[in-house]
Amino acid sequence: MKTTSATQTKAKWGKLITLRLVGWSAIICLVFSVVMALGECKLEQAKSRQNAFANLHKAIELFSPMLTESLWNMDTQLANKQMKALSQFDSVSIAVLTTEDGGELRFGTKPLDMEDSSVSKTLFYNDVKNLPKLGVLTLYTDLSPISQTDSKLLLHYLAFYLSISVAIASCLIIVCHLLTTKRIQHLTRTFDKIIEENITHDSPFKSQLNSTSAKDEYDELVYQAYRVWKIGHHAMKENQANQTLIQKIRTDYQQLKQSTSDKEAAELSQHQKDTQMLKSIMNALPYRIAWRDPDLIIRGANSAYLADMGIEEESSIIGTKGESFIPIEQQKLYNADNTSVLNTGYKQIDMEEPFMFPKGHSGIRIISKVPLYNERGELIGLLEYYRKKGPTNEQY
Repeated sequence: MKTTSATQTKAKWGKLITLRLVGWSAIICLVFSVVMALGECKLEQAKSRQNAFANLHKAIELFSPMLTESLWNMDTQLANKQMKALSQFDSVSIAVLTTEDGGELRFGTKPLDMEDSSVSKTLFYNDVKNLPKLGVLTLYTDLSPISQTDSKLLLHYLAFYLSISVAIASCLIIVCHLLTTKRIQHLTRTFDKIIEENITHDSPFKSQLNSTSAKDEYDELVYQAYRVWKIGHHAMKENQANQTLIQKIRTDYQQLKQSTSDKEAAELSQHQKDTQMLKSIMNALPYRIAWRDPDLIIRGANSAYLADMGIEEESSIIGTKGESFIPIEQQKLYNADNTSVLNTGYKQIDMEEPFMFPKGHSGIRIISKVPLYNERGELIGLLEYYRKKGPTNEQY
């Protein structure tokens, strides 16, 4: 019973696994062989192009001294013979000699589908001083045969790499088949041992198991057990891959978070430096300066403005309208001018007005009020700055 069950089970498993291995191996071998064969053909084409250009340079270096001597001696007949011989040189399709007086010697024919590439050299009787100029020698080579893929060469490389890949794939298939068979035999023996240990020799189920239908059910059960193991194995591998991906995402998130924190800290530090510099500039100006929001709440002032108001700390005036530092009657007029500037958008520049300072002395100040806008043209506040006017009309 056990021998029959194991044989039938291994036949089912072996057929399924072998078909899959052969199918994938055939696809991989074919793709690998085509790619490698095309690569080898491209390398051969590159070598042929390089050899063709090398032959052109060699021909020019060989014939240019002879042609130079013939042109200098005005021996046209000898120059014709030399050009004819040059046109028959290896890789030379057309040879053209253009003389300084406009004459031209051309040998060779150009095919209709010729993909030519040329090499030229100017002929001088004295190459060191480049004097006198006698003409220009130009050689053309036909690259169209090189550009076309040689079918015989392609088939040669394809067969070569296909044989190598098939040999390697066959070895791998044999190894995989042996390993799979060993695993199947192990599972079969384990399952048979479990059945033998749980079914007594005289059990009715034991006699049923010897029947043909029971054997088939046994084979199917072992096959399903193998499939369950295989599915669990794949699920475990996928879970490991998912855990690796989750860990990578966590690491990337931590790096991004750290990078963002460092950037925000650097921006905050730069903002504090810019704010301190702006305050230093405001304090260095010879004006009393303050700025308010659209509700006329003071949001900042320089040290000269605070000194006029009798204040030591800027925080004492920020967030107020200045009512506690200016008389009520004067504050009403002051706020009315500010509201007019905000509503109309017109600046008030160098307006003289009497002013009662908090220390109990009055005076005249020359004040300017300018509405402030953001880059979108929205009103964001009011800037006011002034200087005092002395008895002799000097400003300070």
